[in-house]
Amino acid sequence: MAVTMRVNVGFGGVQKQSVWTPIAVQLSNPGESDIEGDLRIDLPGSGRTPMPVCTAAVNLPAHSTKLYHVYGRLSGYGGKLRVVLARGYGVLAAKEVNINTASEDDKLIVTVGDRSGRLSFLQGETINVPAKPRRQGPGYSPGGTTTANIEAGSISPEVLPDRPAAYEGIDVLVVSGLVPESTNPNSLKAVCSWVASGGTLVVSAGPDYRAYTNAFYDELLPVSVQGAADVPNMAGLSSIGGQAFPATPAVVTHSTVKPGVGRVLVAGPGMPLAVVRKYGAGRVVFLAFDYRTPPFSDWNGKTAFWKSIIRSAGGEPIVPTNTQFAGEDYYSQYGYRQEEGLGDVVSKNPSVKTPSINTIGFFLLAYLIVLVPVNYVVLRRRRRLELAWLTTPAIVILFTIGAYLIGYTMKGGSLRLCEATIVEASSGARYGRAVTNASLFSPARRSYDMAISDPSAISQMISTGPGDQPPTAYLGDTSLIPGVGMAMWSSKSFESVGGRDLGGAVTATLRQNGGEISGQITNNTAVDLHDCRVVFGSARLDIGRLSKGHSKQIKLAYGGAVGGGPSNSDPEQPLTLRMDRFATRCAMQAGSPALVGYASAGDGTFGVANNRPRAERSLCYIVHLNYEVGDAAVINPGMVKAWRPDEDSYYYDRQGDAQGGGMLGGYVQGGESFTGAYELPVPAGYKVTSLSLVGWVNRNSKAGAGKGRVSVKLLNRKNGKWDEVSFPSGGSVPNPAAYVSEENVVKAKISSTGGAQSEVSCGISAEARRQ
Repeated sequence: MAVTMRVNVGFGGVQKQSVWTPIAVQLSNPGESDIEGDLRIDLPGSGRTPMPVCTAAVNLPAHSTKLYHVYGRLSGYGGKLRVVLARGYGVLAAKEVNINTASEDDKLIVTVGDRSGRLSFLQGETINVPAKPRRQGPGYSPGGTTTANIEAGSISPEVLPDRPAAYEGIDVLVVSGLVPESTNPNSLKAVCSWVASGGTLVVSAGPDYRAYTNAFYDELLPVSVQGAADVPNMAGLSSIGGQAFPATPAVVTHSTVKPGVGRVLVAGPGMPLAVVRKYGAGRVVFLAFDYRTPPFSDWNGKTAFWKSIIRSAGGEPIVPTNTQFAGEDYYSQYGYRQEEGLGDVVSKNPSVKTPSINTIGFFLLAYLIVLVPVNYVVLRRRRRLELAWLTTPAIVILFTIGAYLIGYTMKGGSLRLCEATIVEASSGARYGRAVTNASLFSPARRSYDMAISDPSAISQMISTGPGDQPPTAYLGDTSLIPGVGMAMWSSKSFESVGGRDLGGAVTATLRQNGGEISGQITNNTAVDLHDCRVVFGSARLDIGRLSKGHSKQIKLAYGGAVGGGPSNSDPEQPLTLRMDRFATRCAMQAGSPALVGYASAGDGTFGVANNRPRAERSLCYIVHLNYEVGDAAVINPGMVKAWRPDEDSYYYDRQGDAQGGGMLGGYVQGGESFTGAYELPVPAGYKVTSLSLVGWVNRNSKAGAGKGRVSVKLLNRKNGKWDEVSFPSGGSVPNPAAYVSEENVVKAKISSTGGAQSEVSCGISAEARRQ
């Protein structure tokens, strides 16, 4: 009998382009014989551009049914996706599915459960959200907003993906009634790691409070569940939904907020109705009621309520994954400049050197001199010019061998693997997101099988051009990227995105007082950390070793600090130093204090099957630290995210380099200007009460007619005009509230008069007070 196949793409037929999309394939074998084969995926649009795919080997016993998860990055072309169960050149089963992909800028909200709980009323709705500066086209206005379409999807608990990267296309995941004991534990860990990477998880409870008294929910929830309770009304929800809530009694879950973890969004009669917490780069929202049942499901304000949740969804991780997939740079196809990523840390390998131009020139000159004049003079003196037909090829062979020896000396004859892993987590959280980049150097022309030891990871080879077809990765407890073909003395890059169980959590009891952070950090994980430092904006404090079970008292002064961050990675530096510079730059942009520490990398994530390469590895942990803010929060320039136009496009400027974090900089010609924006990390419940500009102007950097004058103007949000402010002399900006948007973004225009070209570096500092 034939094998039967069921295929579910994405989340109830909804998925985003360019990100890893889960494809659930259920295979049934009604026959008497076991079946072995491979799942193969043909993606629409892959004929135009190679698209990376992660698939699986199939072992299907007789009279059995199995579920397999495979993954692919979908293009925006749409069309038919074809899944094939093949054995050799034979096809055992095949299925075609029509797919339509949403834009990366759209907002995807997915419910876990049957389709009846799907938030279909949100489908097609639009919201204004802060624009992502890295993903905007030439018409984008920095610091503004963009209109996003809402896509509503759903997924059954039985087919929840067990790899965190499979959720990266989701903005909000909603669970209600999910029973952890009946769910794949690896899927639960994947959800935790996805939240840590920037996702937003909404847990909607209701009367059945017992379902939320287990280890999974205890890890994530910002509350401690106490029981069920009757409330006379949930009128507090009107503050978010914009519509009066029916004066109807309801049964909700009674809970108490975890101290230092949760923050109440909506208070009810004697108990919270909505509570939020930060978890890594993401957040968890707890709703005491069941959104699927009355009175909430009948409320006219439910659409506005969910829009508010989506609008304030979790942020992006501070360690971005590689966007150069599928043989094309996603951003460069629109003219974007891509920031330095973790892949650059491993690709700059000082052990694999390139001959200098002087060495190459000297070698060519010596070759020409020996081949022609020296060869001629020697043969003429010996009166044997007829031997030139022997000496000429001999010289060519000799110099060919010499060129090989020079290359061998500089590039080496060993198989080399360079690997860097960053685990991003937060205090109070057991799970984190792990991103690994590796570079493999081959001294010979041959193929290799790359093995990936992380069972939670989705991995891929990073393509270098349109003709560089990424090989298919096969998933398993040890995944494999087989048949990676390499030329002599060439390198290939790889990326793996997964989760990490820390075996416990880092805890922090920190408090901000003015421009100082102080308190205690305790390592309750199963990992010994060394060479640790606390980073807050451009301020850093080295604290040495932080072994498991140990604590450190810290006091870090950061107010007003402007100092430049670490410079970009130098390819001549060892891996540990390049990694430290990159990790510190990432931590500067965390928006909160961050602990940076290192641990033993062991055997790492990547390996080469049946080979033992010379390996250099580095494993870093970046932990977002929770902290209490006093009445005033000081924001220094190193904590600010800044971006500015580069020619006709915009790029996200993670400037932790020579100019310092959050500085807008560059050359400006007389009579010209450029526009940029600052994003201020203002704590929730605080409002900016003062602004100051810092920086410098170098008018002698380039020759020009006249010295000219540099001015900085800020966009007045109230009247739409550009107001000039004092720069670079400093001083406070009058009426700061007029220049800060609801998203805490300040737009700036830097201009120069006169004929001279000036070099400018302009940053912003602020103070915010509790409202």
